[in-house]
Parts: sequence; structure tokens; C-alpha cells
Amino acid sequence: MRFYTKILKEVISFRVTWSDKHTLFPTHKYILSTHTCPFCAALNMNKIPLHQLPDKAYIHALRSMEINDQLTYSLCSKNTKEDIKSLNLKKSWINIYVHNSIELEICTEENVALIFYTKYDNSFPNNQFIARENIKVVVDPYGESKRWESNFQNFGLKEYLHHFCDVLRHSKYGALNFFGENLDENSIGPIQKVIEGLQIEVLVIGNQLTPEFTKKALKSFPNCEKLFLDPIPFESHEVFKMDKYFIQNLRSVSIPDIGEINIDKVLVSNSERISIHDSKFSEIDLNRFLKLWICGSNPRLRNFYTMGQPLFGRDSLDMNLVLKGIESKQIPLDSEEVHREKVDEDDYEETKLTGGYRIRSFNGTTAVIMPLEAGHIEFMAE
Repeated sequence: MRFYTKILKEVISFRVTWSDKHTLFPTHKYILSTHTCPFCAALNMNKIPLHQLPDKAYIHALRSMEINDQLTYSLCSKNTKEDIKSLNLKKSWINIYVHNSIELEICTEENVALIFYTKYDNSFPNNQFIARENIKVVVDPYGESKRWESNFQNFGLKEYLHHFCDVLRHSKYGALNFFGENLDENSIGPIQKVIEGLQIEVLVIGNQLTPEFTKKALKSFPNCEKLFLDPIPFESHEVFKMDKYFIQNLRSVSIPDIGEINIDKVLVSNSERISIHDSKFSEIDLNRFLKLWICGSNPRLRNFYTMGQPLFGRDSLDMNLVLKGIESKQIPLDSEEVHREKVDEDDYEETKLTGGYRIRSFNGTTAVIMPLEAGHIEFMAE
């Protein structure tokens, strides 16, 4: 045991290798390559049969692998899947991008580990364009990229997605992104089948897509936690249909404004974070919003960011009008006070509160109103 442990501690870099270049994992003869190990070199040993290591040395070898090697190795068999799953790998995200190709991306805080992709083709029978053949894979695309093709007969993007969600212990995946000019509505049905049984954390619908596509996507994926929408798919006389998305208990909603969204839609929202770009809210609108928040409106709201429309053609908002009739206290310009807000599981966002205005609701909850450049304003509940 000490012999193997000593060798493994000497390892500076290694990789899992396989012999047949034409298939994904044809054998289970996996080898730990110790390229720069002086101890191994002295013994004329540059490879160790990975599956012949004692248990503790084997687990040590798995933990020492790069994330892309760990994920690739998990595909070998049920046993290797469980071995990698038992490592409780570091924080990661699983994202799907749908445009002229369908991409499944697995990334960590350091880099993108694996990308699985297949070309979009709506000519497959029964609308099954997520084919189980010709799936291309890029390993570590921003490092020393390696590419191979998946030829598993019973393994498509759905199987890859569910496999890695299980290995990484994700009950949901990070983001579902739709974008691109040539994407049609027929892509939505197969994507629904791919993600069946998994929660969507973020739904992103890009601005190059048609209103018809956007409406169908919103209807097909109603259970996301965060919604990023650009543009609004409804005509001005139908913009009231956005209410159903505002009243959901979303963690975050970010939308543009075509001039038809009024402050009432913000007041009925149950979202924790709201971002409305290029809005037409006046100082009077924002004043009304703050007064109703003080009285108990929007109890879940933690952050509201928008661009106001100053009255009389001014370049910036008049905070005297925004705060008219509201008891507030300005934070000194030399203050070092910082607002720290949790935006994700282990992710916090810090904002300096210099020059902001603190207000208090009827139940004692405080919030800071930060006037920003070009008519932007941010509300932060504390």
C-alpha cells in the first residue's frame, strides 16, 4: 500500500488513456500515466494499471484527476460512475444551448470541462433531431482540446444529461439557452424530452427568435427558477399576458421594456429579483412603488433594478421626487458600508452603498435606494 501511495504522491500530471481511438470506451484496461514522476522513471515504470491499485490508492488517483478526466471516466461502466459520484465533486454547472447545434456543456468555476454537441436537423423522423449517433465531444475546450465521437447505440444527449446530473448530484441543471436566427419551433418538443424529469434553473430566450417561438418556449418550460427574456413576444395590446410570469415565485426575472410595462406589473410580482431594462418609469412611478413596498407590497423582493425616465428631459432622476413623502436617510458619501446579497448557493454580490438612501417598511425591514448614472436606479432590501 505504501508503495502505491508513494508513487501517487510523486505524480505531477496524469491522464486516463484507452487504446482504441474509434470508440469511446472499448475496454476497461484503464491506465494511470505518470509522465513526470522521477520515482517511477527511476524504476522504469511510467504507467500503473488503475484498476489494480488498492482501494485507497485508487480513490486517491480518482481525486487527483482533472475534472474532465473524472467525468469521462464516469462513463466507462456503472462501477466507475458510482466511484466518481462518491467523490462529491466540486461545484459545477450543466447548461444546454440550442441554436444551429444542440450543446450540452459541463463547466466548473475554473473552466469548461466537457461539451457534447450535435448538429440541428429537423428532418429526423418523429421530430427526433437529438440523434444518438454522431455526437461530437470536446474535452477541456479552453485548454489542450481533445475531440472524439460518441457511438454508443443507446446513449444520446438525454442519457448524457441525466448521467452527469446523477454523477454531480444535481436535481436540476443550470441553464437552457435558446438563441439564433434560424431556430424554429420544432426544436422545442425534442428538448422537452431530453430534460424530462429535471428542474430548469435558468431559462434564457434570445432576441433573435421570433415572437411565436418565444411564446411556445415560455409555455413549454413554465417551471424555471430564473427567466431572462429578450424581447417581449407580445404586441402592446397583449402585454397584459406578461402578468402570469410576473406573479410566479421566481428567483429572478429580467426583461426589456417596449414602453408598455407599467409599475403595476412590478407591484404584483412575487420575484426575488427584478430587472427591467429601458423602462419608462418616471419619478412618480418609482415613488408609488416605494410607498407601496413600505406598506407591505412585494414581500419577497430583494433587488429591483431599472432605468427610469426622468421628467422634463433631465439626464438623471430627481431623488426628491422619488422619495417625496417617504422618510429616508442618506448614507454619507465617505461611507464604506457595503450591501452583501446572496445571488446563488455559494455566490454573493457586494454593492457599495455610498450616497444611497435608506428607507424602512412598516414591519421594520430596511432597503437602500441607489441612484445610478443615466437614470438607472437600484432597490436593495436588507
